[in-house]
Amino acid sequence: MAKAKRSKTVLSREEKQQRVRAFVLEQWPAFAASLSQYQWPLETERWHELAFCLLHKVGQPRLEARSARALVDILSRMDLLRVQELAGWMTDAGELTHSEPDAVLAVRVLERGGLPEKAARAALTSICQAAAALQKQYGGKVQRYLRHYGEVMLQELPQHFAFTHLSPDDAALVFTHWLQNVANMPLPLKEPPMERLCEEFGVSLEELIEAADEDDVNLALLDDMVASATAGAA
Repeated sequence: MAKAKRSKTVLSREEKQQRVRAFVLEQWPAFAASLSQYQWPLETERWHELAFCLLHKVGQPRLEARSARALVDILSRMDLLRVQELAGWMTDAGELTHSEPDAVLAVRVLERGGLPEKAARAALTSICQAAAALQKQYGGKVQRYLRHYGEVMLQELPQHFAFTHLSPDDAALVFTHWLQNVANMPLPLKEPPMERLCEEFGVSLEELIEAADEDDVNLALLDDMVASATAGAA
C-alpha cells in the first residue's frame, strides 16, 4: 500500500536532514546483512582509503601495505582521521602545526607503527594537505570530488556514444547505473522511486543528495533503500 503523502510544509535544512537520516536508519536493518555488496557503504571509507594510499607511498620502503592499513584503522578508531580536523592542523604556510595536541598524537602513532619522526610528519602532512583541499573545495566530502567528475562523464556522454533505441535521458540513466556498478561512482539514479521519495519528504533531489552526503551514506545504497521502500507505490 502506498504511504500517505506528508503535508507540504516549509522545512528547514535541519528538518530535511533529519527526515533523510530517519529514513536511512529505518531501512538500515534490512540492508545490514548485504552491505558487503557495496564497496563503500559509508563514504568515510573512501577517504580512509585515500589516507592509506598516501601513508603507504610516503612510508615506503619501511612501511608495508598491511602495516599502513593497520595504522589508518588505528587513527580512525582514535578519531584522528576526520577531514575537517585534519584540515585545521595545517598552518597558513601549508605545513603541519606543532601546537595541535591531536596532530602530535597522530605523529606518535605513526612513529610507533615503524616510521621515523621525519617520515611520520611527512605522511601526516600529506594526509592533512589532501584533507584541506577537500575541505576547501568540496566541504570535506570526498564523494563530492568523485561525483563532480562522474557528472562530467555524463555530460560528455553524447560526444562519445550514440544510441538509436535510447533517449538521451535513458542513456544517461544507463551510464549512471553502469558507473555505480563498475566504478562505485557516487551518482544518483534519477528514477521514479527517488522522485516519489523526494516528493514525500518535501525535498529536491539535490537536497536529498546533500543530506546523504552529510551522513556519508553511499548513493548506490540509498538508491536501493529508496527502491525497496517505494516498491508498489503508485
